[in-house]
Amino acid sequence: DLDIQVGIESNRRIYAVNDPMVLTGRILNSGSREDVKMHMVLLLNGEYAGDVITPTVVDIASGLDVSFPFADHTWNGTEPRGTYVIATILRDPVTDELVHVDVSEFEVR
Repeated sequence: DLDIQVGIESNRRIYAVNDPMVLTGRILNSGSREDVKMHMVLLLNGEYAGDVITPTVVDIASGLDVSFPFADHTWNGTEPRGTYVIATILRDPVTDELVHVDVSEFEVR
């Protein structure tokens, strides 16, 4: 059975200049040990802004439930304003079938 969830959580939904941004990753596999193709993309104001993680096949052990620091940044006012979205996509590495999608969204004002 495949029951894997991977995603990114931000410490707040809206950021302003000098606000610290802390992104935390989480991986949960309550199914069997599986290889998945993981891909993370960044969208800014609905437009593709680049890969956070290019498509990579990873092995996620059964029973894994872990949180980890993903990014730590303080907004300095030079970053583009708007809505940032990090989409985490998991696919079967053989069939390319979609396994899981997670979306983390926050705003920079």
